[in-house]
Amino acid sequence: MVRGFIRRNWRASYAIGAMFADAVILSVGYFVSAKMEYHDLTITDIVVSHKHLIGFSLFAFIGSFTALGVYRTISNSSFQRQLFNAGKGFLHGAAIILSALFLAQN
Repeated sequence: MVRGFIRRNWRASYAIGAMFADAVILSVGYFVSAKMEYHDLTITDIVVSHKHLIGFSLFAFIGSFTALGVYRTISNSSFQRQLFNAGKGFLHGAAIILSALFLAQN
């Protein structure tokens, strides 16, 4: 049943898988950088103390990638176009996060 659903909707399944992979990569990068900054804290402490920032970061990057069509055009665009869209999504996501931190006076 699940296999048939994935075969019928392979583009949506691929996009959801790419979103999940991006969320995992962003989370791991955040945890590694937080662990380098705070040597004495565990991952659980970092998640508890920074849960809102982690959630906002994931939302900003996944939202900007989705808005720019990175996930929608995965199956039918050239590799160079995918790289260009992903770069634009990264820049927009970084701008959103840096603007939010500036406005929050952090």
